[in-house]
Amino acid sequence: MPRRVRIKAGEALLRIREARGYTQTELAERSGIAQETLSKLESGRYKLGARRAQSLARALRVHPGVLLFPGWDVEKDSGA
Repeated sequence: MPRRVRIKAGEALLRIREARGYTQTELAERSGIAQETLSKLESGRYKLGARRAQSLARALRVHPGVLLFPGWDVEKDSGA
């Protein structure tokens, strides 16, 4: 069985941003969310929330659920 690693929304945001090759400043420009706010989201000092997740997901080209629920275990949590 594969080992699962639980991550928080801010860490998911950071990893996806880095995978896309964006700096915080670039993501701020693309998403309309201030760079300072992005820093606080990534560090866990601010909660992500649905509206921010939608803006960031558009800018990062991912589904908002990837940011909001990074630890979702489909097999375990789906009731299937």
